[in-house]
Amino acid sequence: MGKGAVYYLAFDGEKVIASAGADVNPVLGNAEITDCAVLPEYRGFSLTRRLIAALETDLKQAGIFYVFSIARAASFGMNASLYHLSYSYRGRLLNNCLIYKSIENMNIWCKNLSRF
Repeated sequence: MGKGAVYYLAFDGEKVIASAGADVNPVLGNAEITDCAVLPEYRGFSLTRRLIAALETDLKQAGIFYVFSIARAASFGMNASLYHLSYSYRGRLLNNCLIYKSIENMNIWCKNLSRF
């Protein structure tokens, strides 16, 4: 986290209920949107979408012009959030990631911030 990662959090009182991060590469002017999570009881309130939108605003002001994310294909909420934020679907990596105890497919999403 000390080397280019930025995290945004959503709170209910003092309780962290959602997070989204950006792993920033200032040399190449891009960032990976990553580490998005929402507690189950807080899903359905567009928290991920709001956090990513806030990240994008700050990233753009910092000179980052391109963002991307690799989302679990089975995660409807994450893929829907990226779609509604105007990310472009660029394909699927089959059997790409070991998450917990299984191999999962991952979707690639990209967005050029200089167009927004």
